[in-house]
Amino acid sequence: MDFDLRALLTLDGLHLDQIVLDEQSGLIVVEVHSTTPTPHCPQCGTPAGRTRSTYTRTLADLPWGGRRVVWRLRVRRCPCLCPSCPQRIFAERFKTLTVPFARRTSRLAESLRAIGLALGGRGGERLAERCSLVVGRKALLTLVRRVPPPPVAAVRVLGMDDWAYRKGQTYGTILVDHEARRVVDLLPDRKPNTVAAWLHAHPGVQIVTRDRAVVYADGIRQGAPEAMQVADRWHLLKNLSEAVLRGLLGHSEDLKVAFAEPPPEVGESSASALDSPEMSPTPSRPDVSPHKQAQFDRIHALRAGGRTFRSIAFELQLSRNTVKKYARLDRCPEQVRCPRGQAIAAFESYLVERFNAGQRNARRLWEEVCTQGFTGSASVVRHYMADVRRQHGVKGRRNDGSPDRPQAVVPTGVRRPTLTMLAFTVIRAPEKRSDRERDWVDKLMQTNSEVASVTTLAQQFADMVRRRDPSELGTWLKAATDSGIAALKGFAQGVWSDLEAVREGMRQAWSNGRVEGYVNKLKLVKRQMYGRAKFDLLRARLLAAPG
Repeated sequence: MDFDLRALLTLDGLHLDQIVLDEQSGLIVVEVHSTTPTPHCPQCGTPAGRTRSTYTRTLADLPWGGRRVVWRLRVRRCPCLCPSCPQRIFAERFKTLTVPFARRTSRLAESLRAIGLALGGRGGERLAERCSLVVGRKALLTLVRRVPPPPVAAVRVLGMDDWAYRKGQTYGTILVDHEARRVVDLLPDRKPNTVAAWLHAHPGVQIVTRDRAVVYADGIRQGAPEAMQVADRWHLLKNLSEAVLRGLLGHSEDLKVAFAEPPPEVGESSASALDSPEMSPTPSRPDVSPHKQAQFDRIHALRAGGRTFRSIAFELQLSRNTVKKYARLDRCPEQVRCPRGQAIAAFESYLVERFNAGQRNARRLWEEVCTQGFTGSASVVRHYMADVRRQHGVKGRRNDGSPDRPQAVVPTGVRRPTLTMLAFTVIRAPEKRSDRERDWVDKLMQTNSEVASVTTLAQQFADMVRRRDPSELGTWLKAATDSGIAALKGFAQGVWSDLEAVREGMRQAWSNGRVEGYVNKLKLVKRQMYGRAKFDLLRARLLAAPG
């Protein structure tokens, strides 16, 4: 079967003079010249009457079989014969092969541009070297920056969210076309006038999904007053869980009593063990550390002096959210140790049973549970057993069950949940709660009247969101406002100020979930460049990347 090398080279309008393999450098040199009889002026299109001179132009191309390829073009220089044309001398163009002033073919530039968009500068440079492509990281970034942004078609359903240049400091805005499922633009900040200017420049937006940020609500009202605003349901539930957490923080002492572990069952041997001086309980840790209490007192003192949250956060090197949380509380919240993860939960009963049998060596206990399917590390078991000994005042270690030393019976009770766990449990769908979580909700309802009200109202609102039925929203807001609970009252005021968007958020199928996914993609690209890229490069990489 005959094979024409010209088809491989795509020699449109070119004549192949020769192909030379330079053994010393390993280069494949392709020498060509134009077959066009007369070059045309690129400015006015007038054909040239004569050739003034020629020169050789060198272009890098895609490699063949791991060898670098170089094109050498014989280029004609010609005078323009049009008297009114500003171009006096021009060089002939090769539109199918390259662009003016480039040192590489268009197909090579396109390949390098794709590498740069996917991997950035340094990563792209390393991959290009493996593919026998010679290019520097700065050249790759230059190619990426030259990619024109894709045209923005008419957007009907727009999603917007913020993203952080630096968390807690400066933010930008990402805009997503829900129907086309792609990022349409990045904005350098999240100011209302910036959002409004973009919406003015891109009319036709009918629906806008967003989080609960006031700046976006103002920007949408200014730039697209006819558009329907849809508050994201996930953010609604998140704000609700934060309100529940604030409502529970003021009742930490009552909750501590309600969720206290039952006293251990003590047998004959255990009674003598717990009564002996050697096995006396260790002193409990303070609920609030002195450092945390000092911070709490300092925040309240500064607030009493009229200081703002921002200035207090700057002085104490704390986040504004922490300052706000402490300022709203009457006493410093206690420090609650988080329970271990689910990996060890299934083996706790066995570990306690072996502990009571006299096996106190955490390493051997870890080896035993590993044979039963435990995949965690030995340190997880060691920390858990240390908690068991500390909680029940058991000192010392025994490696067998010999009766020469009395044993302490350790109950297998459930550890007290944190307030954050309780807040999320309250808003979780009842059918998705575990038996333990259902027990938590029952205990919350029995703690005191205010905790019961917080629990009931939060469950009602979460149920409205899940049912996508805002018909009872007005009644709920009145009940939350009249409850006298500051946390729920503040949440209700926020919903009142954004009532129509909240109603549509419950009613409409659109949400900000897809936008959050693209924010995650933006973070990946941003961290891939170690946070050192400027806004224009980040925008170019995100807009040109496939959806």
